[in-house]
Amino acid sequence: MKLSRKAAAAVLAAALTLSLCVISALPGGQPRMDAMTYNIDILPARDLRPVVDGPETEADYTPPAQAIHTAAQKDEAAAEASAEVPAPEAPAREKTESAAPAQPAQPASSTSVLAVGVTADSVRLRAAANTGSAILAELNRGTAVSILGRQDGWYKVNYDGKTGYMSADYVTARSSAGDLRCVARVISDGLNLRSGAAASGAVLATVSRGEYVDVSGFENGWFRVQYSGKTGYMSGDHLTLAAARPAAPAPAPAAPTTPAVPASGTGAEIAALARSFVGKAPYVYGGAGPSGFDCSGFTMYIYGQFGIRLPHGATDQMRYGAAVDRSQLQPGDLIFFHDDYYSSSTASHCGIYVGNDQFVHASTYGSGGVLLTALNGNPYYSAHYIAARRMG
Repeated sequence: MKLSRKAAAAVLAAALTLSLCVISALPGGQPRMDAMTYNIDILPARDLRPVVDGPETEADYTPPAQAIHTAAQKDEAAAEASAEVPAPEAPAREKTESAAPAQPAQPASSTSVLAVGVTADSVRLRAAANTGSAILAELNRGTAVSILGRQDGWYKVNYDGKTGYMSADYVTARSSAGDLRCVARVISDGLNLRSGAAASGAVLATVSRGEYVDVSGFENGWFRVQYSGKTGYMSGDHLTLAAARPAAPAPAPAAPTTPAVPASGTGAEIAALARSFVGKAPYVYGGAGPSGFDCSGFTMYIYGQFGIRLPHGATDQMRYGAAVDRSQLQPGDLIFFHDDYYSSSTASHCGIYVGNDQFVHASTYGSGGVLLTALNGNPYYSAHYIAARRMG
């Protein structure tokens, strides 16, 4: 008998139901389903699939294959798009290293002085770069020196006119400094004080060999100095640092109460006018007026009041008038001095003799200014006297 398709399906369903009933009646109870169940603790994540009708927010949820495929397509598209724009070329190792921030460059020196050094306790200045060489000087803590170079752990330095070597272990080198406090001596003729630390700076003043200036800084091989009320720069090639100015000579004795040796005519008047400026006018380098003088500016001004025209310069003034023997000096005579330590010129200083072994002059010694000083009674001036001239 031929069953219809519908009837066949019903018979099959009944048979399956009967089979399940038989199985459930067998010993062992419920059917064993472990072999059909995934153990998600050991399977790799790529093998996980969503539970049918289960929540889509399970912790181990993996997107369907279609979603994964779509994401892969997006990644591939992005890769293709980025491939169209060439990637920047990776810099070579040498370029990377050269691109690193450079250390600040040391300021270049435009003179032979490369830096200034400040010493530790009792540092010895030696004739050569070794401990067996002669000791030229021994410097105290904080002494400033000019550094000219370096050799085998030693600095080549200049100090107070001496050039030698100091162990670099005991000298702090500074390529620039704004807080130096020392003095320096001019070691060249006619050294210019300039407005900046370069030879192109405007000239503020000119300083003679042997004169001292106050140092307050260092830059580009030039020292910042104060001189005659002006602040500017002087080349390190023409200065030597020193601890202090030389001690001033003994103060001049007080002016005598007795009148000066009488003289006739213009000489006595010249002496009287010169004495009237004592203690009343300061020393000013280049000064030749009543408000301030240097030595030859003072004599030029005094004689000028009597119609005697003199140049500004002690050596040049020695060419005027008539020679006078030292034993025959009279008030109003022009007298001259020379000191190799301060100047190589024929005359380094001048003044006006006023009688009673005294002369009036503009000087930097002591408090500075127009001073009354003994001639033969002062060891320094007595030893450095060289000539006298009488005007008129």
